[in-house]
Amino acid sequence: MKTSEPVEISSLNRLHPVSILYFAVKTLKELYAFLPLIPLIVIFSNELFGRPVNRLWLSVFLVTVAVLLIAILGWLRWWRFGYFAEKQVFYIEHGLLVKQKIWIHSNRIQSLDTIQSIYDRWFGLLRLNVETAGGKKPEAVLSSITSTEAARIRKELGFSTESTTDHRSIHDQAKESEAGVRILSVSGLLIHSLLPDKFMYVFVIFSVGAFKFGHEWLKASSIWGYLQDQLGSAWIVLLILILFTLSWIIAVTINLLGDYGFKLESDGDKLVIERGLLERKHITLPLDRIQAIHLVEHTLHKPLGYVSIRAVTAGIMGKDEKTITLFPVVRRGEEIDFLKRFVPAFSVPQEWSGVEPKTKRNFIVFPTLLLLITTIPAMIWLPWHLGWIVMFLSFIVFAYGSMEYKQMGWSIVDGYIAIRYGGFSRHRVIIPKRRVQWHQMSQTPFQEYRQLANLRIALASGKGAAKFTLRYASLQHVRQLVDSITNCRTSNMR
Repeated sequence: MKTSEPVEISSLNRLHPVSILYFAVKTLKELYAFLPLIPLIVIFSNELFGRPVNRLWLSVFLVTVAVLLIAILGWLRWWRFGYFAEKQVFYIEHGLLVKQKIWIHSNRIQSLDTIQSIYDRWFGLLRLNVETAGGKKPEAVLSSITSTEAARIRKELGFSTESTTDHRSIHDQAKESEAGVRILSVSGLLIHSLLPDKFMYVFVIFSVGAFKFGHEWLKASSIWGYLQDQLGSAWIVLLILILFTLSWIIAVTINLLGDYGFKLESDGDKLVIERGLLERKHITLPLDRIQAIHLVEHTLHKPLGYVSIRAVTAGIMGKDEKTITLFPVVRRGEEIDFLKRFVPAFSVPQEWSGVEPKTKRNFIVFPTLLLLITTIPAMIWLPWHLGWIVMFLSFIVFAYGSMEYKQMGWSIVDGYIAIRYGGFSRHRVIIPKRRVQWHQMSQTPFQEYRQLANLRIALASGKGAAKFTLRYASLQHVRQLVDSITNCRTSNMR
């Protein structure tokens, strides 16, 4: 939150000159809409100047002027930018034509996060983001400061921590076993990377892009005819295998680069997270901003007994993610001690209530029959040797529904509600009742006849609301959960 309290400012600090590049890029983004004017001027140069013009030299001149203009504006923005951090107050001023002055008191700051990109490392610098409560984006960004200066700012604003700007290589760091520190081991990083949780997302996006842009190219080239002559209809299987392989490589790279050197440290009422290879990130997460704990056993991790621990947060980092990863992978069973160690306000329920046996048809029978009804006509038109694809899809839907039926459940422990759901993966969400933003009970006519209901719970998060749904639970149990939430919120209002 911004304040306008007068503060004695002894002297303003300037950013490192390297930040001129940051301001130049920012200026380029803001003036991006005007860039099409350059080709338009070149195209209509003869009409504009009333005589023939050498378009090559005109293009070079316009591009040079644009680059110089952006560079000059970047330098001016750097020169006009100053900041001050002292006595629990953070002050910045910036602006070209209109100078803006912002005071932020330390009690309004939710987190001070640092990011170190590749070019920052060349100069021994990093970027500091100042986050305030409810902010959709960082309230202030110090694009290029030294690690010493970042530590000083943290200390002045009451965010001092011993782990600040520890950008050592993971191979140079011994595995720390103190109560408040946990580092992702090399074996954990390999497991997390080689069995990527983002694989299916990458596969879907990559497949859609490949079919959209590559289909016409293949038809126009000789490769299409060659594949049909050599492989026949089996070329579809080969294409899927290729897409699977490429998607896996991309997902592995994303995980490896993003979570390299992952380190979690408990610092009083905050958690400090450091991660990343090419871009080293340092994130401060206040414990009171955690809305829920989300335990995820991904499809590829679940058979091996690994769990990813995430936190649903409110107003942190100014990003679109609804959750932040507290630790990429831990052994199943270790999540209990992990929460006691780093987030003691949360605990994993030991007893869960499942849905009633009569709901099997909702999870298994109905989805499978619906798929068969819609796909059997396709089998008539497809070649006989491709009919196995339809049968395979039916088996996948049946297996998914069976696992979803077994895993759907809930638990009520003291001031918490926990929901368990998932098909090939398994999710457990631990939600404090006082953190529930809104809840909704719904019934279809068929559910009403069979005394079943759905319960949706929403929590405040980084983007909109994070929603979790309990499906096909008995009406009696759903009402019990609703009453539990309502009673807790009523008692908190008194």
